[in-house]
Amino acid sequence: MKTLLTFALLFSMNSLYSKTNFHEARLLTKTEVSSLHSSVDRVLPKFVEFEKMINGEDSDSLYLVNGCSKDIIAFVKYYSVEGEWTESDFWQLSENQYAYIGETQNEFYYPGALSTDGTLVWGDIPIVFKGYDVFVSEMRITSDDWGDWYHTFTCDSLK
Repeated sequence: MKTLLTFALLFSMNSLYSKTNFHEARLLTKTEVSSLHSSVDRVLPKFVEFEKMINGEDSDSLYLVNGCSKDIIAFVKYYSVEGEWTESDFWQLSENQYAYIGETQNEFYYPGALSTDGTLVWGDIPIVFKGYDVFVSEMRITSDDWGDWYHTFTCDSLK
């Protein structure tokens, strides 16, 4: 299996928020690094149909935002409006840059990120994503309206 640190040197994309979900970084432990190389569980994605107020839209636009001072590689697994679980591209984002990912009508999505220097990781569920061992977190879109949903990776808790 390819590892987290292997893809940290890969891939590029611009400023801020309407609805935002913040996600703080944590340091990757040696035990977690070891577990990535041995066994990787798969996320069991959930699909939830939920009613939202319709304002001329019928889906949420999903964005990933780098709210950290370090450059990151960000990615997400989400349920597309085409009706399938989709793995985004890997996005290299500098501080305050963002990437438009796609449209979803599902409440759940699974974002993850890694600082390009390999010192920080966002996520707590190990999965295989595009052939790489990575961590993601189960997150929810909690807005009452369809519209833009920004998932922001921050590193404030480590300063």
